[in-house]
Amino acid sequence: MTEEADHKPNGNLIGFWAKDRAEVDRIAKLVKEFGGNISGGPQLFPISPTYYAVYFADPCGNKYEMVHRLN
Repeated sequence: MTEEADHKPNGNLIGFWAKDRAEVDRIAKLVKEFGGNISGGPQLFPISPTYYAVYFADPCGNKYEMVHRLN
């Protein structure tokens, strides 16, 4: 990853769909290993009974979500 000196992250969040909870956990582990910042999860969130997600930011401050849910 190459950071641009003038880059300013905004409030947008990019979401990705995971095939299962194990994939959410795997991504959370990778985020930690590569210097990302986890702001929530991985855990169930009260958005729906099966909403399992991790929220994180890359080293530049861009926000992401990896989620698995059944409904």
